[in-house]
Amino acid sequence: MRGMGEPTEGLSALLGPAAAAALAAAFGGQRLYIPKAPRRDHPLVRALGLEAARQLAAQYGGTTLEVPHPRGSADQIRALAREGLTRAAIARRVGCSVRHVYRVLAGDDRASG
Repeated sequence: MRGMGEPTEGLSALLGPAAAAALAAAFGGQRLYIPKAPRRDHPLVRALGLEAARQLAAQYGGTTLEVPHPRGSADQIRALAREGLTRAAIARRVGCSVRHVYRVLAGDDRASG
């Protein structure tokens, strides 16, 4: 997820890994305008929840983010594992295979991506 060069990790830090993954799952591959004050019926609020959408708007309101396809970055996968999600739940959340999750968590350099 990039907005003006913002790395995925920055959005994960801002929103938390679960909301960042939800953003990628809902809007992956799209340019997404972030309203300055999202309403409860906005698609962003439906995907992330009101609090996370407001956090995103506080930082990026009035700009457009390029949201990548949710392949599942290694940092996202590790963060969700630290939160206690199962390997299968992580794979579903970030849109990758369970095998990819295992590779990332095992430290396989081929899985970094």
